[in-house]
Amino acid sequence: MVEFSQLRPGAKADVVIAVDYIKEKIDVRRSLIYDVIDDNIILSQTSPPVSSHYVGTRVVVTYLVRKDNEYIRYGYEGTVAEIIRNYRLTSSEKVSAFVVRIKGYPARFNVRMHFRVRPGSASGLTLTISGEKMAIIDISIGGAKVTHRMNMNIETKTRVRGILCIDSDEYTVEALVLRKWRQEQSKRRQGIEYLAIRFMYLSSAVENHLAKKIREIERENRSKELGLTARDSSD
Repeated sequence: MVEFSQLRPGAKADVVIAVDYIKEKIDVRRSLIYDVIDDNIILSQTSPPVSSHYVGTRVVVTYLVRKDNEYIRYGYEGTVAEIIRNYRLTSSEKVSAFVVRIKGYPARFNVRMHFRVRPGSASGLTLTISGEKMAIIDISIGGAKVTHRMNMNIETKTRVRGILCIDSDEYTVEALVLRKWRQEQSKRRQGIEYLAIRFMYLSSAVENHLAKKIREIERENRSKELGLTARDSSD
């Protein structure tokens, strides 16, 4: 039986129904925990509702835990096991509910998808994959979109290793290739291939350093935009 010490009837839960890592979109639906029986969590229906179409679908039941004066979100992975049309909430009240069968133990979870920035050539941020320097279109702590010359054989759904350089610090990273597409070569330019990748298992030190650099790039980009706006308004 899974340890559910943090999951109590009446507690709030955010159920992650689906995550699109390519578009960095997440489907999160609010719910309440009705009961916990063995490895099953009985939850109130969400809006839009979790219908029978979702039975067998993997979801994550997340909740907040207060630690050292801050709230940290954890999540249990599981599958939608059953839809209950008339769950007896009290002796006189029946409601709609659904059941999630949990597998494994809780892990920290972030329901906010990652913020992307477009780094300039002088940003101090570079990414090299299989010895080839990539041109970064945009990047977040979750992944990046990059381009390279079409002289590498990189397939989707495969993992690649690379070097992420943040200013003068270099980190070995592993990434999953989610998608690729090409811009065919013309008479004037060599063909370009685009890759959408997701970073795998970034350590907290790398993640924190990258997040700090992303915030720095965003501030610089905003300053440039404000400068352009100011010049345009004065013309």
